[in-house]
Amino acid sequence: MKRPTTAWNLPPRFKPSDDVSVYSDSQYVKNGITSWIKSWKVKGWKNAAKEPVKNQDLWKELDALAAGFSDLKWNWVKGHAGIKYNEICDSLCGMEIEKHR
Repeated sequence: MKRPTTAWNLPPRFKPSDDVSVYSDSQYVKNGITSWIKSWKVKGWKNAAKEPVKNQDLWKELDALAAGFSDLKWNWVKGHAGIKYNEICDSLCGMEIEKHR
């Protein structure tokens, strides 16, 4: 799972009572945080195959962040489909990846 840096670095103007929507082109992230994480916690952070959940530290961090908002909505958008802000995010991520190679 790629670290969603925008989620970890929310501007201070967001308050827990704000309506916040997160858009991701990753079904894995959306389903993980909205559905699968509940059973992972119950099962001691094991997946359906009874193996440890990958990137458990990141899932826990994202879960803690999400818990800080009373009305957080998770939305999936199709990747590489010409959606303006998704394409901008992909471009920014690509530039950051290149910086660290």
